[in-house]
Amino acid sequence: MPDFELTVTNKQAKHSINIESLENNFFKMLEYLTSNNQILDKTVFKDINLDNLNLIIDVLLTDDKEIQELNLQYRDKKIPTDVLSFALYADCPHKININIIPLGDIIISIDTTDKQAKENNKTFEEELYFLLSHGLLHLFGLNHIDDESLNEMLSIQEQMISYCMSGSGQ
Repeated sequence: MPDFELTVTNKQAKHSINIESLENNFFKMLEYLTSNNQILDKTVFKDINLDNLNLIIDVLLTDDKEIQELNLQYRDKKIPTDVLSFALYADCPHKININIIPLGDIIISIDTTDKQAKENNKTFEEELYFLLSHGLLHLFGLNHIDDESLNEMLSIQEQMISYCMSGSGQ
């Protein structure tokens, strides 16, 4: 089982976020993902022994204004989005010479999270964990290039969220 290093930065003030709870649930998602060989076999880590590795992830919680600027800068889209993932390792996998792997960054608009939660009849936390799990799968190299791959990602996300919300792994 790898070690995880998570940094969460909350740059928005509109919505109260329990960072400790978010971190605990995110670690549970990571635990589920890295202990499930069927899922790992679909990622960039399919042939890598994760034991004794240190996986580093940064999460930024921001607002629509900042995520729109990032979306324009990196994706040439002048609209806010719910989540952006910048997969450092998955986009450039290479032979591991040290035991530290910076997986990348997940950036979430809390404004859009709140809107989508209301639109989808979810709690704010359910939508936030949905977006976190989605970003995390991108950091592991999964993408949704068609309906089949999207449905597969959504199924894995449901499993991860169910695992962390059920109290498993405690």
